[in-house]
Parts: sequence; C-alpha cells; structure tokens
Amino acid sequence: MNRRFARASGTVRLRTNRLREPVSEIDHGVDGILRAFVSPGYTPVGDARLGRMLIAALSPDERELRLVRADLTDRTTSYVVGIGKPFRRGDDSIVGEVWGGLLVRNSGVGYASLVMVLHLTRLVCLNGMTAPLPDAHLLRRRHRGIEDDALRYLLADKLSGLPARIHQGGERLLAADARLVPNFDIEIRRVLDDAGLPQRYLPAITAAYLREPRPTAFGVSQAITLAAQGLPPEERFELERAAGNYLAQN
Repeated sequence: MNRRFARASGTVRLRTNRLREPVSEIDHGVDGILRAFVSPGYTPVGDARLGRMLIAALSPDERELRLVRADLTDRTTSYVVGIGKPFRRGDDSIVGEVWGGLLVRNSGVGYASLVMVLHLTRLVCLNGMTAPLPDAHLLRRRHRGIEDDALRYLLADKLSGLPARIHQGGERLLAADARLVPNFDIEIRRVLDDAGLPQRYLPAITAAYLREPRPTAFGVSQAITLAAQGLPPEERFELERAAGNYLAQN
C-alpha cells in the first residue's frame, strides 16, 4: 500500500465490493468492503466478462468447456480450463494420463497482470504445470487501457491451434522421464535460482521428491508441482511456471 501511495501523483482510485448481506456482527450498517487502492489508469477486466470472451474464442474447437480447477483469493482469481481430452503415450505408466488446458489468472485489485498460459495436468495426482514450451505464455496484459474489442482480437489470435500445441507440450513432459538428473539437490536449487524464487521452497520440494523419487527431469518437475499443491494460488502459479520452464529448457 505504501508503494502504491508513493507512486501516485496525488490521485488514487478505490476498488470496492458492495456488501449485500452481513456476514458477521461487525458488518451490520456497512455498505461495502474496500478491496484495494489502484492507480488512476487502472482498468479492471471482470472475471464474468473475461469468461464470456473465452467461451466465444474457444467455441469453434471446444463445444463443452471443462473447469479442471479454480482458486479465488482476495488478490487473484485463477482457473484451469480443460482443452480436448486427456491423453497418454502408449503404455506409459509413470506419467499416466495428461490433460491439456489453459490457465487463466486475473486480478481485480492490481496484484498481477491478466495472464493466460498453456497448462498440463497430470490426472493421477492432479499436479499441474505450465506447458513445457518456449511460447507457453499466450497472453500477458497489464490492467491499463484494456478495451473489449482489443481483448477479443488478442484471444482469437492467441487461442487458435491450441490442441496441437498442448499435445506437443505433453510429449515433452513424457519424454522428460528419460533424461537423468545425477544430483537432485543441485538441480532443484538451480531451478529455483533460474526462476527467481526463494530457497525456502526447498524443504517442501525435497519432501515431495522423497514421496515419488525419480532421478530424472520429470522427477524434478513432479516434486516441484507436488509441493506447489499445498501453497496459496499465487505461489502455486510461480512454482508451476518454474517447472514448465525447466522442462522447456532441458
């Protein structure tokens, strides 16, 4: 909040929610809730409006959208939409079935940009990660000057041909189990450093690795995404992105 005030040039805007019914005793007589202070140029993108645009953009290829997971906090809304059908390679029993999808993260309080990323979910454990592709990030827009027509155009452009790209990412995930990693501790420290993430995640990731130890690149990514499941959605997003980038670069 202090950083936001320091950057402001005398004017800030308030983001509020109307409180229709009291939730507790202290809510009686309260008309609404202050959610955030934002800059004068902040342009919100409502989740419902964004959802309608997504449905329209995906409808040529996806007649029935499936919500794989959803998380709502006071900072962000994030959800994964399944694309196509789950797939696996031959008789692979280690990775199992993988469901490709689209991870969407939005914020109504200026916490983060609007982001859309190709995403993979391993169905046996519901671990997820950014698809291991160099161009997995389809869209990143700051909440400033976003107009509906421009957003529709971006969605139509970025969301075309998703099934083929998702399948390519799935193949890279499956192939990662053939790449040996000689030292897990060194490898995971490098992954966190490359992603700009703190080493405080190391104990949780190590514990996750010991539950399913595989000395391969897939085993490293699996440990990261398994540990991420127990974290807040904002931190889970960063770890899933780190896992996807790791496999995309190795």
